[in-house]
Amino acid sequence: MPANLTPQYMAAEERYKSAKDDRERLKALKEMLAMIPKHKGTEKLQADIKRKIARIRDELEVKKSKGGHRFNFSVEREGAAQVMVVGTPNVGKSSLINALTGANLEVGDYPFTTRIFHPAMMPVKDIQVQLEPLDDAHWVSIRTFFVGNKADLPNAPENFQVIEELFGERFEIIPVSAKNKTNLDSIRLAVMETLHIIRVYSKRPGHEPEMEKPFTFRSGETLMDFAKAVHKDFAKNLKFARVWGKDVFDGQRINKDYILQDGDVIELHL
Repeated sequence: MPANLTPQYMAAEERYKSAKDDRERLKALKEMLAMIPKHKGTEKLQADIKRKIARIRDELEVKKSKGGHRFNFSVEREGAAQVMVVGTPNVGKSSLINALTGANLEVGDYPFTTRIFHPAMMPVKDIQVQLEPLDDAHWVSIRTFFVGNKADLPNAPENFQVIEELFGERFEIIPVSAKNKTNLDSIRLAVMETLHIIRVYSKRPGHEPEMEKPFTFRSGETLMDFAKAVHKDFAKNLKFARVWGKDVFDGQRINKDYILQDGDVIELHL
């Protein structure tokens, strides 16, 4: 059944995409949920919006609390982001990291098989995200999605149904099989969405864009953030910029408060 989304819903979705912080995102998501047509064709979209609302509420609660739960990360961050793979011992964290990154962490059928961890980098589109296993159950207060490993087992569908009933309204739940390497791309995409990572490419005037190594930002950052990332003096000396992207005209001239979008190619003029 088609979703038949209304113009009011689409406008709220645009406000969500351009939101600069979690409070603006939460407000836009609530508007989207209120305006979305309620029928079978939108059930999956409604559930996705509810998960995002619950996730942002959790993040805002953490920011309000004085201490929160802080992890003592044992590995220096590399890549565009650092992601903790959290779970009790012997649930398959190392197997999952191996499947996602091509690493060769020691695995076994007994707890604490992995004794020494070296950074493992997961390719996501054209960026790298660092993964680190963590044996700690106190994780629900930070940006989280739920991975159900071992989807290859015979009783997996029934187990995932239980997980969906318990946690489905708060978290996105992704069934995967590290053994068979099935549905792993869903984890990669969930990392991008959960962390609000966007990729922006630089282009020198008169040259082709440099597409091999993007700059990475969080949703809501602006042209001035990009200019500072390219060179600390560029933001100070910037006269104007042009952008190539999905929602703009090729080479469109943009203001300093332009909000970066994933996949933008930007040409700075000093």
